[in-house]
Amino acid sequence: MKTRVYADTNLFIRFFTGEPAGQARESKKFLEQVSKGKYELFVCDLIVAEIIYVLESVYHLDRNAVVEKILAIAETASTIMENRQVILRALDLYEEKN
Repeated sequence: MKTRVYADTNLFIRFFTGEPAGQARESKKFLEQVSKGKYELFVCDLIVAEIIYVLESVYHLDRNAVVEKILAIAETASTIMENRQVILRALDLYEEKN
């Protein structure tokens, strides 16, 4: 049985931005282990909202870049995303209309 790990916003922000470098490296290593199936990563919908907020407001990423990053999380096989279908629909609306 895989160990379930509950994700924190900072894990993804460090990975996506590469800042600070040391934490980004550690995030990358951990997420590689998740994608290889060593861990099962649980991502709640609040974490997704925080990631979007930080990438937009602090790092000034555009909508398409933000959606691409959230989809990368959702499409990772060993990731369990709370309310996945609702989040995916919200991303569609966000990308089209926001």
